[in-house]
Amino acid sequence: MQNQNPENKLPADPHNPGWVLGWIVLKPDLVFVDIFASEDKAQACAVGLGSDYTVRYGSHKPGTDEFVYHDRV
Repeated sequence: MQNQNPENKLPADPHNPGWVLGWIVLKPDLVFVDIFASEDKAQACAVGLGSDYTVRYGSHKPGTDEFVYHDRV
């Protein structure tokens, strides 16, 4: 699944050219589901999919299922 909402404007990742930053929804086995500009929207998506889905802040390469997540400080 890939979020195609034009209102979901994601900032470019300055450390990974061609990648974007946002809130990533993950399946229980850490498979990319979607990415959102806001944590609230990502959490709503995860809740709608089931209690095993998680949300992490990270970087995603659009058009692929590649992602890297990290804890925000």
